[in-house]
Amino acid sequence: MITRAISRHGSVLAMSALLPMLLLSRGPSFADGPRTLYRAEDIENARENVERYEWARSIVAGWERGAEFALEQDREFFEELIPELTPGMLYGQTCPACVSPTLRRGERNIRWSVRDPDIVTCRDCDTVYPNEDYPETGILECPRMGQTFTYYQTPEERALGPDATVEERREHALLGISNRYLNLSMAGYIRFCRAQWAWRQVLNLARMYALTEDVAYAERVFWILDRFAQVFPNYLYQSYDGSYADWPPAEVAANMGDPSTPRGGRFPPDAIRHPYGLNVHSDDEGEYSTLHNGFWGAGRLNQHGMGSDSDPLFNFTVAYDLVRDATYEDGTPVADEEMQRRIVEDLIDAGCTDMDHWDDLSNKGVATRPLSAAVGLLLEQPERVRRGLDGFHEILQSRYHFDGFYTESPAYARHNYLSMSDLPDLLHGYSDPPGYQPPDGERIEDFRPFEVGHFNLALLSMVRMPAPGMLKPVIGNTSPGTALNPRYAEVLAARLGGPYAGLLETSAGRPLPEYGTAYSLWYRDPDLRAEEEVSLPLRSEWFPGWHVAVLRGADPVANDTALYLVGDEHRWTIRTGHRHLDTLNLSYYAFGRELVSDRGYFSGSRHRTPDGRLGQSWTSGTLSHNLVVVDEQNQATAPRGSNLELFGLAPGVEMVQASGFGAYEQCDEYRRTCAQIQTPDGGHYVVDFFRVEGGETHQYTFHCNGSLVGMEPAQPAPEPVELSEAWSYWVENSRAVTPNDSHTFTWEHEDVRLDLMLLGGTEAAQRMVIMDAPGWRTNSDARRGVEPIQQILAENRAGEDGADLASRFAAVMVPYVGEASPVVSARLIESDPESGAMAVEVRLPGRTDYVISAKDQEQRRYGPVTVAGEFAFVSVDDEGGVTAAYLLAGTKLQYEEMSLSLSNPVTFARVASVSGRTFHLAEPLPAELAESGWFVLADGPQPMTEGSPRPRTGFEIEAMTTDSITVRDYPVLESDEVTILHAAWLQSNE
Repeated sequence: MITRAISRHGSVLAMSALLPMLLLSRGPSFADGPRTLYRAEDIENARENVERYEWARSIVAGWERGAEFALEQDREFFEELIPELTPGMLYGQTCPACVSPTLRRGERNIRWSVRDPDIVTCRDCDTVYPNEDYPETGILECPRMGQTFTYYQTPEERALGPDATVEERREHALLGISNRYLNLSMAGYIRFCRAQWAWRQVLNLARMYALTEDVAYAERVFWILDRFAQVFPNYLYQSYDGSYADWPPAEVAANMGDPSTPRGGRFPPDAIRHPYGLNVHSDDEGEYSTLHNGFWGAGRLNQHGMGSDSDPLFNFTVAYDLVRDATYEDGTPVADEEMQRRIVEDLIDAGCTDMDHWDDLSNKGVATRPLSAAVGLLLEQPERVRRGLDGFHEILQSRYHFDGFYTESPAYARHNYLSMSDLPDLLHGYSDPPGYQPPDGERIEDFRPFEVGHFNLALLSMVRMPAPGMLKPVIGNTSPGTALNPRYAEVLAARLGGPYAGLLETSAGRPLPEYGTAYSLWYRDPDLRAEEEVSLPLRSEWFPGWHVAVLRGADPVANDTALYLVGDEHRWTIRTGHRHLDTLNLSYYAFGRELVSDRGYFSGSRHRTPDGRLGQSWTSGTLSHNLVVVDEQNQATAPRGSNLELFGLAPGVEMVQASGFGAYEQCDEYRRTCAQIQTPDGGHYVVDFFRVEGGETHQYTFHCNGSLVGMEPAQPAPEPVELSEAWSYWVENSRAVTPNDSHTFTWEHEDVRLDLMLLGGTEAAQRMVIMDAPGWRTNSDARRGVEPIQQILAENRAGEDGADLASRFAAVMVPYVGEASPVVSARLIESDPESGAMAVEVRLPGRTDYVISAKDQEQRRYGPVTVAGEFAFVSVDDEGGVTAAYLLAGTKLQYEEMSLSLSNPVTFARVASVSGRTFHLAEPLPAELAESGWFVLADGPQPMTEGSPRPRTGFEIEAMTTDSITVRDYPVLESDEVTILHAAWLQSNE
């Protein structure tokens, strides 16, 4: 038991004692100054912020409190705390007393404290380990490397005796990550916690030394680093599935980094040791073993998280950089030459050499690049700095769309950014050493990553996407209710100032003198002020690389309304992951509430629901989304996405139309058209047209948060109905509803109601079903137990004549507060099977709206409205006067005496060249065409798969002349031809 404590050099600093020291210590004492994450000017900046601002003093006070325990300890404490035997693992470890008897697995529910470092306690049942009721009787030997580990065996496994086979023991083993046999070891977990506390503490201590120059902080940094330098060479590689590599660690890293081997390397069959014999394979060359999934989940210190070992090694590097020149008052170095050599050679350089073998740019692999850059800067190795810099460019090129949006989900955008966020700060202002000439390419001089460009767009993307409440929109693997951090605006403000200062104030909801984080402490100019209020860059738009549309309604700055159409772009033009099978899915926020929802991220670790189902299969599958399911199947995996066809904005009306690509191979058409219309009370309603052709079954599915509280027209108790296994595996209490011309379902969520009005009766849907779908959205929800939600299914099935099934679904969605909907009625007035033209009439108090969608520019009459065009909207008051009208991609819109006309619905223009945000046209356009063009469709990036077409995307036009088109915000790509969408509208002044 480690309990030793001493009085340290000086007393533990209270904040009252710290501030005078900060104010008096105006300059660093380092010989040449730190070189990595915090340089001399950053330290001076931090001191000045502490002198001026309470937020900065609060941050440093927190660091001081966090260092108090370490400052009370002597060197022997750290020698005993940091284990000599390879640490165990964190990921997947669980309390054996709490394991589910049916699932044979539990959750990560263990707590540990440095004040009692030899035990751990279950958060749920308070069982303390080590525990004689749960002995670690299993022995795992690594004879080559001379290490032995213990693990827990269930009573049933122990009862088998020592002669039991691996297959027999597996029958009773617990399950862990991805339901693999679990190497459960509280002894290993305790070793991990002790090591983890130390590597997390080291950077905090070093920061405090940089700010105060109190040598006691530097002493403990060196004690921790030196202890790790002594034990790290003997730490074995371990995977988070519980496998150990009984092989020299440096050779393990080189083997796993060899592109000719499997991802987990290729070793002799007995080199990778696991209690239950995992990871042994065979091929034509014979048997071999792998370290599970390689670097992605393996390390000597840390097996999971940002870059595995890269995280602690980065802490070691930056901490050492801050204290390496520390001396006592008499000028004696705190660390002698031999200690410094051990730390640099046996820990920092050796660990970085391991990580240099990991070239992957996944969410975890990217963290090796900041480590390389930091070590390169520290040791003045420009080649390593180049590895970091090259990784920075490769990450942006391969993992971010050209509009700056991350290729995966909003949640993983943050994860990826945090994994690489230190890299641009390390490289900011970097120049190659004098006389250095790289083998390939040009020298780097004063690198500036934060200026306009791809990284700038990546930061801005995060403040362009927010859902109401400054939440991340639930798209792909994103957990619901996740707040969007102001960090992105903070980085821009600290590095670029100017209008970004106002953006940060808006994001943080406070003036700059009252807000800051550790990032601002080091990097933000204490004199920076917001010159003016800057709104978040929220507007209705189509994100041209990410292929997501958001319609934000009449007041985007208020950010209380957002309709997201997920066009998707999944492994079509760029590597993607953590996406759902959800092309053309819809989610809807209104009155600040999430209503029509994506179910989110159940688990990345194949967790099961209490009844044994893989919950992620539901939340990521097509059946749980708001779209049309074809043949009761999931959409195809990849390549898959959408082509933008229309996007239009006018006062009171916004619309988007996209068609699916690769979603269902059997479909010749998979197209969705959505229009959001403002109501007289300032709210909105949505018209949704979904056209599908091909396959034998079409099911329009829809669900809303809250509970289904009403159905109009009322019917007798719906009859129970049987659904196919694809549905019945997940949903319960299915009951049929007789379709009507307009059937309204009402959900209530908190203080907001939402009506779904399904239009067209049996002509649109042969069968309508209400079913109880899983209400859980995350693994923790399922364990806790939550009420189901009600999901609607409107279904068509092909007849026996062999003809292709074609469906045209029409719906109106109306959110509102209170008992009365702002929509009095809605009806489908056109659904032409030949042309696909569709139109609805929506009645509100005092007005009637007509929303019309066609697939061509042929002139047709829709009730009282005549349209030649692809989209039109007319709003008429009770006296028959037109109060608003909009025509997009058409030539004529007429209602009685009111008429809108355009000379061209669209214009095809050849492109001579592109530069930045501008298409330069090959031939001049007539001036009158330039005046009515406001949106341009163009080709997206080149496809990854040969033979696939380029996706169709689009941009809002910022400026247009007869020979050029400049778009808003985003760079344009090389295109042979673009399509200009022309639009006209009118709005009554009354």
